[in-house]
Amino acid sequence: MTTFLWRKSPGNVSTRPPYTQSQKFLVAWTLRGYIRQLLQASAPYSRCHIPGPMSDEPAVCHGAEFLFPLRPAGPFNSSQELVAHLDKSGECWDHTQPLVLTDCDLSVRNVIVGDDGSLWLVDWTRSAFYPPYFEYIATMGAAANDKAVHSWKKHIPIVTDRASVKELNFIGGWGPYGGG
Repeated sequence: MTTFLWRKSPGNVSTRPPYTQSQKFLVAWTLRGYIRQLLQASAPYSRCHIPGPMSDEPAVCHGAEFLFPLRPAGPFNSSQELVAHLDKSGECWDHTQPLVLTDCDLSVRNVIVGDDGSLWLVDWTRSAFYPPYFEYIATMGAAANDKAVHSWKKHIPIVTDRASVKELNFIGGWGPYGGG
């Protein structure tokens, strides 16, 4: 039986016991490896310097409401244009980091555990090229919107390999162990 991460899938009669703390850490570490693979896979893509979805032309950017709160934005021709748009929010964004392929909707509802224990990331509709810190902000935002369990929020900094003070402040000072 296939289950969703940290909970059973709807209608599933699986008797899988709850994950132990060490199992949760191993899942988080595995997901971190997937995120790092995305970062490495970004470089060969010829348009990785253009923010937004993979496209032959610059495209409108969709994403977490913490990043694009009122509506989709763009298209942007460069990382500097994207950061200038985000700076209008009153925050000072880092424009020095390269754009990388991000999932931008990493949440427990989008991680499936196969019968053999393998992890599957599903729902790539928001994936796009953004600065690496977008993954952390989007994942924390999804956790808030989904009312995710504290143990998932606690592991997000591990999964995304991000937890800078600035990013934590941007999303309401949750800190690396959940809270908000």
